[in-house]
Amino acid sequence: STTASATTTVTENGSADPDVSAEFTATCNDYAAAKCSVRIIDNDRPNISITLTPDVVSEDGGYYASTARITRNGALTDGVSVFVTSTSGDVYFDSNKNRIPEGSNYIEIPVSVKDNSMKDGDRTAVITAAIILSDNKTIVGADSPSYSQATLTITDNETDNILSMECRVANLVEGESGATVTLKRNSTKG
Repeated sequence: STTASATTTVTENGSADPDVSAEFTATCNDYAAAKCSVRIIDNDRPNISITLTPDVVSEDGGYYASTARITRNGALTDGVSVFVTSTSGDVYFDSNKNRIPEGSNYIEIPVSVKDNSMKDGDRTAVITAAIILSDNKTIVGADSPSYSQATLTITDNETDNILSMECRVANLVEGESGATVTLKRNSTKG
């Protein structure tokens, strides 16, 4: 015969792993080696979703202005690491890296908001949760069901145009220079 076949089996390990390539090589006396590659696609990544409660907060909401609930489906036999980010520098988390523990299908983390003290109107921040794979380096991409986003609306709490002044020197001796006075405004109006 001029052909031979072999059947392979990929072991199911139950972990959310990065996809990998496997290379097969066949050798035979008097023949050049033959190779082929296959991509092993991990099927243990849970689908996740993120919800924010509330999803509209005042910018002076501070710590725990909202709560992000990240929910996963599937087997609960292993914990799952989740990376959380925001498109806004005015939103922060205790930690960007969080873990849904073994036996649980969700985790709740505080979403905190920083007041920028500017009269600049309402704004939105997109909060993203994505599974960190077992290599502890790879974060799934937006095309994965292990990636989810929710939008947080941050309402502006400044209602008046306010000027503030800061003097960098408390005392100035006659004949000396060096006093710097800084005038600030909380809006770009005017």
